[in-house]
Amino acid sequence: MTLLEEHLVRKALAALREIAEECGDTPASKTLSLRFILMFTFVAAGGDPEKKWAWDHFWMNATRQKVEVEHQQAQDCYIRSRDAQSALNRICEWVGYTPDVDFMKHLDRINRIQQWEEHQRLLTLGRNSSPPDEADTP
Repeated sequence: MTLLEEHLVRKALAALREIAEECGDTPASKTLSLRFILMFTFVAAGGDPEKKWAWDHFWMNATRQKVEVEHQQAQDCYIRSRDAQSALNRICEWVGYTPDVDFMKHLDRINRIQQWEEHQRLLTLGRNSSPPDEADTP
């Protein structure tokens, strides 16, 4: 894998990490961009059809709609996020990264840097945007 490919794979995994973190509260939208990120990481992992279940599992759990029964919603949110994170761990392994705490922190840092860069871009365009928290800056 070239340096550029490795950089893109890490950004894709960071995006999946963010989705897995947020899908508990708000299920991910079934978008073309999410499909592309999943396909891109699947190909980066070698495209083995026998391993495709992890990407399918991520898709199904991250995009699964909330249950309507009020007393089951908290558990449903937890399970949706946990199962998406579990699938992400397997995806990371098959792409070639150990999904330990340090690597997940690295993915979180990539997300914070991207948010900071977007904030800076909006500032240069002269748009008002709330600044990111100090902890969110690189």
